[in-house]
Amino acid sequence: MTIEENIARITDSTLTPTDLWPRVCGSTASRESRMEVVAWVAVCKFNCNLEGGFVRDWIVANERVRPPLTIQPSEWVQFDAITGIPSLLKALVPSDIDCKMPLDRYFDVEKFCDEITKFDMKPQIYRSRRSYRLLFDQYQPTGPFTLELIEPYSSVGFRIPDFDVNNLCVKRDQCCQLSQRFDLAEPPYLIGVKQIIANIKCKTFHVLPSLNELITKRINKMMARGWVQNGVPLINRPQQVRPTFVISPLLTSSDLYKNVELAMQKIIGSTIISVQQIYNLELENIWKSMKVLIANECSDSSPNEQFLFHGTHTNKWKRIMEEGFDYGFFKTLGVFGNGAYFADNAQKSHEYTLPMPSDPTMTRIILFSKVALGQEMIMKHMNSALYAAPRDHHSVHGIASDSSEYVIYRLIQALPFLIITYQVHSS
Repeated sequence: MTIEENIARITDSTLTPTDLWPRVCGSTASRESRMEVVAWVAVCKFNCNLEGGFVRDWIVANERVRPPLTIQPSEWVQFDAITGIPSLLKALVPSDIDCKMPLDRYFDVEKFCDEITKFDMKPQIYRSRRSYRLLFDQYQPTGPFTLELIEPYSSVGFRIPDFDVNNLCVKRDQCCQLSQRFDLAEPPYLIGVKQIIANIKCKTFHVLPSLNELITKRINKMMARGWVQNGVPLINRPQQVRPTFVISPLLTSSDLYKNVELAMQKIIGSTIISVQQIYNLELENIWKSMKVLIANECSDSSPNEQFLFHGTHTNKWKRIMEEGFDYGFFKTLGVFGNGAYFADNAQKSHEYTLPMPSDPTMTRIILFSKVALGQEMIMKHMNSALYAAPRDHHSVHGIASDSSEYVIYRLIQALPFLIITYQVHSS
């Protein structure tokens, strides 16, 4: 097949189940054709962008490599000993599917899985730091594969792909067109789509960022597969930078300070050391975008914004200020599943705080945050298996304990607003 035909198999929204079913279970169905159907659902039904290795290895190069016959397909997947997150053997090509969730609409993971099950495929769902990872076909004879559903706001700060050949993507109804995730046609790169395609065909690649341990590891992986590095890294670009934030004291005479002071009295024996307001322009702009997406999903067009408390370990607050509440800060074994937990009662959030062991003053930190709860699912019973808000909802309002908890499951659904530093004195 031509590149254009391969693109259309994933981006043509006019395709019907009748067109797609033979790729799932027909006489010519394969691991790659089943991957195409999953990618089609993500792109055409949920407006994701397909990018990365699957575009490079399958759509452009039409390359297929299997591990040795002595390794059974069920053994192609491995699980991290600590996180339990699955990954595939490096010898497998194409390896996985990478899809960036849309920026212009709220992505409902439950609805996505419902669409996939219509094709008699049921994924196992895992959560990595900035994405959902779905494992398919672990015990299918065609072999397993994974789908990475990447949050649209996963690259807080400036970031470009590692190699030029990983910079291509395809989009819904652009049936004959490859796009670039990051425009490399401009200086200093001057690499267009045609050049990237030619590099893929020749199995050569340009390194885009300056070298570090991770980039070096990825270079070695590509070279082990027979790729050749083309020239030296194109390092004449700004380094990735973390978004900056500014904190300033909140006036003790302000109504907001007095309200916080009153709320903190629920923590017996607590003394406020400081209340500081946080300003992170990039996070705030992203947060506003997420609010709009959630509001568009709600019948009253309201994001249901609430001010809530979030207790955290003292050594983690700075990263939250820089990067927001990403999955790395989500509670993995919470009573309402894998999410970020908030409360309207400061005492409840206090239970989640932890001072630095080396701090003799036992100083603790609570973040007062803006949270877009959207449509809340009221839950009276614990459910630790949740990995996303229930279908057609954006958050969980848990009332299974003595105090309410509010749980969100998406990146940048909350914005840190105030840092409350305090101590608790034993009576």
